[in-house]
Amino acid sequence: MKMPRQATFRSDNLDSSVKIKSTLQWIWEDIQKYVNSNPLQSSALIEIADTGALGVEFTVQHGLGRVPIGYIPTHINKPATIYVGATTWTVENIYLKASDNNVALGLLVF
Repeated sequence: MKMPRQATFRSDNLDSSVKIKSTLQWIWEDIQKYVNSNPLQSSALIEIADTGALGVEFTVQHGLGRVPIGYIPTHINKPATIYVGATTWTVENIYLKASDNNVALGLLVF
């Protein structure tokens, strides 16, 4: 009866295996950092009924618990531009302006 062949491990194979495992771990950690830092994972969809007078800064409470890095208008009721106001954004609010009076819109704040 023939005995099954046993695997032998050479030290260079073991070193290669450790290097591969280390590299894969590093890649996985990078992927996790990217996914966890994706700003759209932590965003707020906000409805604004009326921006008020044109060119006057209005406040948007976002509730993110951090200073947002941007916004995307999702819908708007008239041809108008929404732009950043002069006040610095905070962990509670962003400050925007509209190029027309009484604009109603939705914003994705991230």
